[in-house]
Amino acid sequence: MSAFSTVRLLLRRARRLTRSVLFYEHWMIGLVEQPIANALHWAEMPPVRWIAPFDKKRYLSCPFPWPGNYDTLMCENYDLAAQKGMLAAIKLDANGIAVEMNLDFPLPGRLSFPFLFMRDGIVYIMPESSACGRLEIFRWQEHDGAWAAHAVVFKSKPVANAVLFEEDGLFWIAYTDLESGCDDNLNLVYASRLSGPWTAHRANPVQSGREKSRNGGAVFKVGKRLYRPAQDCEERDGGALRMMEILVCTPMEYREREVTRIVPSSTTYPDGVHTLVAWGDMCLVDGMRLTFSPKVLWGRVKTRLGL
Repeated sequence: MSAFSTVRLLLRRARRLTRSVLFYEHWMIGLVEQPIANALHWAEMPPVRWIAPFDKKRYLSCPFPWPGNYDTLMCENYDLAAQKGMLAAIKLDANGIAVEMNLDFPLPGRLSFPFLFMRDGIVYIMPESSACGRLEIFRWQEHDGAWAAHAVVFKSKPVANAVLFEEDGLFWIAYTDLESGCDDNLNLVYASRLSGPWTAHRANPVQSGREKSRNGGAVFKVGKRLYRPAQDCEERDGGALRMMEILVCTPMEYREREVTRIVPSSTTYPDGVHTLVAWGDMCLVDGMRLTFSPKVLWGRVKTRLGL
């Protein structure tokens, strides 16, 4: 590495450290009134209709739509004072949030990234629960309105932003292994049945680096081609999105290529975007702005000092 590259790397790390200490991330969910196929041609995020005004007490992020329903989504509702994240179900109307409900989910610790999907008319969820080191799939039981355990993918491995997709008759789960790094690796497991057993890809990690590893939404198909939204975390966590086309996905090989890089354009949330998901002819996204708060800063100091 050249001296110039070393200096750039050190400056980037210094900026990241300063932001992480002095500022907190505030996320909000929004709607883009374009189909996700258009995202393959974006260089910056189109106009976003945010679902709620800024709220200094909490943020909403990682939206996923309820399959087959075009007014209900699930997301992370993060309480900034308590520094606790939980899953929330939100119903929208023309004015924004109409109904909101936090969920009492059968997993301990912080919950986020509530990846939802439907198969054979059944709705499933695979939320991030890295705080307890598990990754599980649950199915929705409409008769009692509860989530029932369906499959355990990992019993004692903390993973982030796991998404499931199907290709060539197999189920695939793409995820970031937090034991290896928080945003610089992409790994795969596969199975012939949703209930498992799950087998690790022989080439794991199939993608490395902070620019295009961590998932930024569900894998989607345009025509016969598969695409994976990936977070660009080079400058900051979730600073931008990169759209990756999956070229080969077999138990023996995985290859993908970058199609475009999408940067935030909103003046309200100008500092990041890390989720992009199809919702009918629209897209669900989230946006971030860095906010200074003496209260949050003091809370971090007390945590570090054990007060």
